[in-house]
Amino acid sequence: MIFSYVKNDKATLSNISLTLPPNSFTLLLGESGSGKSTLLNLIANYEDDFEGEILIENYPIKNIAPENFLKHISYAPQTPYIFNDTLRENLTVFKEVSEDKIIESIKLAALMNFYENLPNGLDTIMGKEGISLSAGERRRIGLARAILAGSPLLLLDEVTAGLDAKTEEIVLNNIEEISRRKTVLFATHREQVITRFKNHIILDGGKLIE
Repeated sequence: MIFSYVKNDKATLSNISLTLPPNSFTLLLGESGSGKSTLLNLIANYEDDFEGEILIENYPIKNIAPENFLKHISYAPQTPYIFNDTLRENLTVFKEVSEDKIIESIKLAALMNFYENLPNGLDTIMGKEGISLSAGERRRIGLARAILAGSPLLLLDEVTAGLDAKTEEIVLNNIEEISRRKTVLFATHREQVITRFKNHIILDGGKLIE
């Protein structure tokens, strides 16, 4: 992918050139405001007004029909939207998915304790915008949703932020295992994550510096 993104006449990302190898784990590092979330939003096609090309398997993402997008990319943003519906529907996004696969995604996102304490299991209502959920629970629901989508490319934005060390370690181990069969781009500023994985890129002021 090679592109630039300008918003309000100001270059937010400049001359980004990036290739993600298949079935790999890449850290996207940078301070707050460096452009990490903007970069993920662009790859996820949340923004489409940019110069250049973003390709997935040599195909421009701009040309992918919205209904086919999850066949290529799934995204767990910092603040995932929580529907005022059941946990099941929040994870499957109203698609038919086997319960075994749903539970597997819950385990991979380290949500089993949360799930096992719900009064109605998968049929428990999460409330409007997940009002009763902690920030960490919302992020892990977003992570489980992205995993469950089954896309070959996973974009993960600060999904371990706010987690205790033990839970973060579980999530990182699971994501590392997932990266053996999927391509993972993991945005973070967390020191524990930075020191653990060597394959990384750094954003500073909207530019790649490493």
